[in-house]
Amino acid sequence: MHNSSDEEGKGISDEGKIFIEGKVQIKQNIFMHQNRRLVVTIEPKIQLYSLKTKEEKGDIDVKTIHCVKTIKSNGFVIETSKKTYEFTVDNPDTWVSAIRKVVYK
Repeated sequence: MHNSSDEEGKGISDEGKIFIEGKVQIKQNIFMHQNRRLVVTIEPKIQLYSLKTKEEKGDIDVKTIHCVKTIKSNGFVIETSKKTYEFTVDNPDTWVSAIRKVVYK
């Protein structure tokens, strides 16, 4: 759906074909957000990478996802059985649609 052609995307997620990727801010707590690259592959797999080092910083188990929804005009959440992940992006509806297509196929 969306592939980054810039240098930042190189070397990320060689395991599967990328469905959508981009820069996001993930909410860590009430006062702190971290900038990350979010990659969703068609496997399906959802991974978070450091923008600077490009190393994997975490992943979201797609088998435990209960809900993916848009919040506000610039954010979306992924709710799993263990945790809720809150992201800030420019185009949340695009992300929600893409993640739903991959996870619920």
